[in-house]
Amino acid sequence: MNISQSDVANLQSVITIQLDKSDFAPQVAETLKKYRSTANVPGFRKGHVPMGLIKKQYEKPLMYEEINKILGKELNQFLVDNEVNMLGEPIARTKDELNFDEDQFTFEFDIAHAPEVDLNLDSVQKPHYQIQLEEDTVDNIVNDMRKSFGELQAVDTVDERATIDAVMHVLNEDDEINEKQDVIHVKFSVADLQDKDKFIGKKVDDRVQLPFAELFAESFDVENELGLDEADLPKGKVSVKIDKIESMGDAEMNQEFFDKVVGKDKVSSEEELRNFIHEENSKIAGRDSQFMAVRLMMDHLMENVEMEFPKDLLLKTIRMRSEQEMSEEEAEKVYEQSLPGLRYQLIENELSKKFNIQVTQEEMKEVFRQNTINQFRQYGLPEENMDEMVDGMLPRLMENEGEMRKVGEQLLMTKLFDNFEQNGNFEKKNISNTEFVEIIENLNKK
Repeated sequence: MNISQSDVANLQSVITIQLDKSDFAPQVAETLKKYRSTANVPGFRKGHVPMGLIKKQYEKPLMYEEINKILGKELNQFLVDNEVNMLGEPIARTKDELNFDEDQFTFEFDIAHAPEVDLNLDSVQKPHYQIQLEEDTVDNIVNDMRKSFGELQAVDTVDERATIDAVMHVLNEDDEINEKQDVIHVKFSVADLQDKDKFIGKKVDDRVQLPFAELFAESFDVENELGLDEADLPKGKVSVKIDKIESMGDAEMNQEFFDKVVGKDKVSSEEELRNFIHEENSKIAGRDSQFMAVRLMMDHLMENVEMEFPKDLLLKTIRMRSEQEMSEEEAEKVYEQSLPGLRYQLIENELSKKFNIQVTQEEMKEVFRQNTINQFRQYGLPEENMDEMVDGMLPRLMENEGEMRKVGEQLLMTKLFDNFEQNGNFEKKNISNTEFVEIIENLNKK
């Protein structure tokens, strides 16, 4: 057996494998013996079928099978040993049916090579945005926290956050209370209503008349909340008399509130809470700004790094891989659509090589671990035995290929950022959170 490689065009070579019959004949002969020992052929005892019959039926398929095994193994090993930077897969050149009377066989494979990627990062500099929360945004966050942890309290007037206790009377044709109908007691929130404006601003003892079918929103479980079967629900107009109004008041800014929203004894004043919000935003926004900085660098490289590709061979590969017959025009379209992704992957690979970046299984495991712990803490689960519980969940969580790929990409982006920063490719720039969101939206429109 002999393997050689020769260049035939720019970024295209041919690997030639010459096999001698002796490379596969012993394996075929051994398999034929096994087949003979177990073959059941009418007229012959088991194990005594003439070898000629066995060869006639099985020898040629076995030769093809052994040849394919050897070709696959040796070709892959050659690519690894010679560090062939290949695009796609080797394409076997078609040949006539093999003549097994010959002693030597030649097989050829077309190879599409990845182009050289010349990354010149010395003069490239992109913004690394330092995102600052506006104070009015912090005001809104604090107000939302107070609303979320507030408690119901009696109020005089219905507002958008109110809960109403009421009695409902069915009206007759003259819009008068039907004394023969039972009074229906009901409790609902303004959010449960179809037309909220009919109730907002009303006070205790006020009445609202309207068709029952127009009272509650679809999300309100009427039958369950009223304790009635569908057949017993009012069919016409009703009068709703307000007995009691409660609304969710804002939580007081005390230690109990602080402990609920950020954890026990982490802050003890509004000023400390606002600082905490800024710090947490910096952590989240910091990651976002890092990924944005890397994106801007990658966009620059995608626009400026020139690459050539063995187009004809790649078009041939596309058509061969297609499950359905594909025209040259269709293959050309697929080729053009795939180029941006291919260019991005080659640039990313070259950066990983240049900076010696590797993403390990242990690093990915730790990210999964920390993400799960953070989720548990958000749900308020106790810290006791949390580490042990999370560690027990990790093997199952890491079976999700999509999540594994996502975590791997995040780690790669983080490492690219660190290396770009060390290389002097970023310039810090202060902007507001609103401005940062606008930049993202504009980039996503491209």
